[in-house]
Parts: sequence; structure tokens; C-alpha cells
Amino acid sequence: MDVTGELATSGARALVRAMATDRWPEVRDRVAVLLGDGREDVAAELERSRSEALDSPELASEVVAEWRPALCRLLTDDPDTTAAVRALRDEFTPPPGTDAGNRVEGDVRGTAVQAGTVHGDVSAPSYGGDHVDFRGSTFHGPVTGKSPPPPAP
Repeated sequence: MDVTGELATSGARALVRAMATDRWPEVRDRVAVLLGDGREDVAAELERSRSEALDSPELASEVVAEWRPALCRLLTDDPDTTAAVRALRDEFTPPPGTDAGNRVEGDVRGTAVQAGTVHGDVSAPSYGGDHVDFRGSTFHGPVTGKSPPPPAP
């Protein structure tokens, strides 16, 4: 992938991340100006994409794929917009090493910690049954749990 394609991809990812923030109205208007001189139809399309991404987070990659070509055309047709797309990318892309993710599979017992950096002891109080204590936690997206089916009579 060339530099323009890479910037368009990272810019589209940043755009989708921005959709989930309280800064969205400002970002929407900035991108609408870049892509269509502030035309209402571009802002409306951005809002539609945002609704899809927020209503169905599994569609986020499709929303990225939707806006990547538009950003790529913009960067190719008007290289002066490179700084604006880079600024969007830089504002809404976490620094390397700050994203954390865990994958826990199988019959696991104990504590699973998802964090960028952990200093000190990691322990959790003991609970009976299937329970995870999220007191004091902050989530930056949807959290989905699974309840086991009730026992058969």
C-alpha cells in the first residue's frame, strides 16, 4: 500500500473512532468540509455511518472501508489536505502500546486483567458462581456478557 493509501486507511479508522466521542459534531463538520465543502449531504452520510457503527459495532470495519476510498480520492486530488487528514489520524489514534486486549478461552478460573500497564498486585475478591467485579472500571465501548441458560427442571 502506498503512503496515500496508508494515510487514507488510518484516517478512516480515526474517523470511526471519533464517531464514538463527544467531539463527533466538530469532527463531522471538519470532514464534511474536507470531502464536500461542508455540503449537508456529506454530513448526513457521516451521521448515517455513525449510527450504523454505534448501533452495530461489528460493522465498524465496514464503515472504515466505506470512508477509506473517499479519503484516498481526496488526498490524491488535493495533496494540500494531507495535513488535515494527518491531524484527524493523530487526534484519534492511540499511541502505540496503549491498546490492550486479552483473549481468554476454555475453562478458565481466576482473574483476567485487561490493561496497558499493571503496577503492583492484581487480585480480586472471591465470589461464588460466575461473577466478574467491574467496580471502578471504565469502558470505552460496548461490553457484552453472557448469562448461562437456567437449569433444566
